Amino acid sequence: MLLDRTILEAMEREWPDDVARTRRHRFRTRRDFVTIRMHIHYQLELALIRSNQTQEPIQIRPTRAGFVFFGVPQPDLETQLRKVMRSDCPFLCINDATGEAGPVAPARMDHDSEVLEAFLGRRFPQPAPWETHV
Repeated sequence: MLLDRTILEAMEREWPDDVARTRRHRFRTRRDFVTIRMHIHYQLELALIRSNQTQEPIQIRPTRAGFVFFGVPQPDLETQLRKVMRSDCPFLCINDATGEAGPVAPARMDHDSEVLEAFLGRRFPQPAPWETHV
């Protein structure tokens, strides 16, 4: 899921107790703050407020993100990654689809793990500053 950090920070300022309570849970509960679902609604609410203030229409642009699914047999991960890399998407979302269609065979998990590790190593050969360990 592609999320905007500034929207998430605004949501946390709006509902600090709910976000803090949810963070304390190791596993999801019925009382959790559902960040991902709230994100789009909060983003639209901010756009509506801005639109009412400026009298300009809300402009919604399609997401320019590529999505690949880890752990699914068809289409295989290599095919998905090739397709996304040929596109002009500035974002890549890697979705763990394991368990959605039943258990994934260990061989598929091993294979996709190797494919993903090799791809990320080629695509991002230098670690980001927050990935380096001192």
